[in-house]
Amino acid sequence: MLQAKIRYAHVTESNPEYKGSVTIDEDLMDEMGVLPFQRCEVNSMSGFRGFTYIIPGKRGSGCVGANGALAAHILKGDIIHINVFCLLSKESAHGHTPIIIESNQ
Repeated sequence: MLQAKIRYAHVTESNPEYKGSVTIDEDLMDEMGVLPFQRCEVNSMSGFRGFTYIIPGKRGSGCVGANGALAAHILKGDIIHINVFCLLSKESAHGHTPIIIESNQ
């Protein structure tokens, strides 16, 4: 199930040297209710879609960073959507509402 989403996130850093992941400000992670290493999908406005995992960024910085192979498709200044997923029981899924954040700015 979709747990949380950041719509229209502004990419603040792009690091192809890092081995993978997307960096998200810890305050945003708290607001979304997500954890480090949780699986997510990153979609660019140009049509790229990739799966990766979350690593925490500096609290209060507003950072959203593309790392590793993701950085080959997503650059600093790009606008992306980040969809974070979770597993829920059938009973929990019926009452579930994902958290939607409009931007990291």
